[in-house]
Amino acid sequence: MSYEWRDRAACRSTYPEVFFPISRTQPGRRPIPADRVTPRRICTSCLVGLDCARLGLTALDKGWRHGIYAGVDLEERGARQALLAVIEKHSVTT
Repeated sequence: MSYEWRDRAACRSTYPEVFFPISRTQPGRRPIPADRVTPRRICTSCLVGLDCARLGLTALDKGWRHGIYAGVDLEERGARQALLAVIEKHSVTT
């Protein structure tokens, strides 16, 4: 999988912690609840949402349950279906 698309991502100059919040509690504990509004606002204007959603699916397939891809929080119930919906939306519009 090529990652050249990330150079065109709306989030490219955003701190990674916005999309992958770190724990402020104890090491090994689940991360604190993320601000989901800010990354989703950034993702809404992004031109590479299709690629990002595909990367999110790859992350889920690898067992990752942390991070926000294409505006979808992998910790949310139904994350796979939401990512597939993003892919479907982009497939219809292109």
